[in-house]
Amino acid sequence: MYGSGSAALKLSLSLHVSNCNTSTGGSVDTFWRWRYTLEPSNIPSFLSSQADLILRTGKYLNVIKQSASGGGREGSSPLPSLRYHPDPDHYTPSIETAYAAASKTLLHHLINDQHLMSRIRSLKQYFLLAQGDFISQLLSMCETELSKPLDDVLPHRLEFLLELALRTSNGAGYQDSIHTVLLPYTLLDQMMRILSIETTEEQEHRHALTRLDLTGIEGFSLSCNVPWPASLVLDTRTLFCYRMLFRHLFYCKHVERQLCKSAWNVDKWTCLRSLEAGALLSKCPRSKLGGCTDLLLTRCSVLCC
Repeated sequence: MYGSGSAALKLSLSLHVSNCNTSTGGSVDTFWRWRYTLEPSNIPSFLSSQADLILRTGKYLNVIKQSASGGGREGSSPLPSLRYHPDPDHYTPSIETAYAAASKTLLHHLINDQHLMSRIRSLKQYFLLAQGDFISQLLSMCETELSKPLDDVLPHRLEFLLELALRTSNGAGYQDSIHTVLLPYTLLDQMMRILSIETTEEQEHRHALTRLDLTGIEGFSLSCNVPWPASLVLDTRTLFCYRMLFRHLFYCKHVERQLCKSAWNVDKWTCLRSLEAGALLSKCPRSKLGGCTDLLLTRCSVLCC
């Protein structure tokens, strides 16, 4: 099947179109690379230097056209028509004008119609734990369930507790797109598998993804459903990175809570019997744990935003 990927430029540049169900997010990660590809035999020689720019222009326009909410190009100025000219550079201004118009329209559609920045802020709040009351309530509600072995954890109960924590926190919206997921492998095994490590010392991690001897805390993570076309930016690979960061930060928060409980139980009687209880409390390791975790969360937020 062939279609025109440069309709705005009125060019007969053939593109190969593969099946991609963008409305449901299927194969969305390969949209830019494989859905539209140039057919070299159909590219006019006088446009060969601008073929990639024409292709990107057609992609942008097709995203707007396929988007459920439209976006359109109302109010945009008409593009100049093209006529043959022996000098290839003669077409450059018109092609660049069409590309700039398509790029601006798509950016406006993503930012204003698809609320892309709001979705990114919601990811920061939920996955990078920027929403303090949310993660505190989630840990308080799910800690008992997640302390069980992974096979004994009830996914539907976790989903209910997550929804309750989302509804009772001051979140940034999009709560309905956040869901729980239980992974049967550790974060370290997951990262080693991604790196495709071949050394003898680390071979055990390459075959560790089938292990199930974990607790719910070790395998717990979040997932997020992002609709088209915002999923072109927040694609599976991006969300995968957010998920790994969440697993690490969530486990750090869990360890912080456990250490705080232990430190308080050990030191509380000594502090209460001392006349300088306030000074001792300030020197207690428990008071420094939160600062370490907060510093880690701040650095992750800066690096990801």
